Amino acid sequence: MTDQERLEELRTWLGAIDVNSEVLEKSEAIPLDVLLADLSDDADNERMLQFAFLPISSEDLSFTKLLQAYMVLNHRATDENLGEILYLIKEANSKSILGHFGIGPDNEIYYRYVHSMSTVLNDEVGFQEMFSMIFVSIKMFESLLNDLASGKVDLEASLDQLAQR
Repeated sequence: MTDQERLEELRTWLGAIDVNSEVLEKSEAIPLDVLLADLSDDADNERMLQFAFLPISSEDLSFTKLLQAYMVLNHRATDENLGEILYLIKEANSKSILGHFGIGPDNEIYYRYVHSMSTVLNDEVGFQEMFSMIFVSIKMFESLLNDLASGKVDLEASLDQLAQR
């Protein structure tokens, strides 16, 4: 099964749990086939979780595919709050059940998880449960990171809220 075919299968599985998604084919603008899952609460908070199979040598791993889940949050860190954002990310990552948050090259705040899956087994329920855990991990910390990055709250308030989770 090709990566694109597998992503189409995953799209079907997401549809079974009422998650809107679409597959974008590899092109000059997109280096890998990508499955976009819509996590948006409303029109003001657009959030797309990207799934893509990471390229690996089939000689190295003949029965394993690495599926990356990746999402950029709505707010970026600034030079002024980068240290505080990094501290909050460290604290959030210590509590995250799956995946991690980080800072990208343009100060974007992102969530990333890489899942090892078999090339021969198909497990719809297992994928749906993994998706749910990813969604919970993002939802638990996304507003804390966005609020701190946007200046809505300070680090102390963010850490107080984190302690309650």
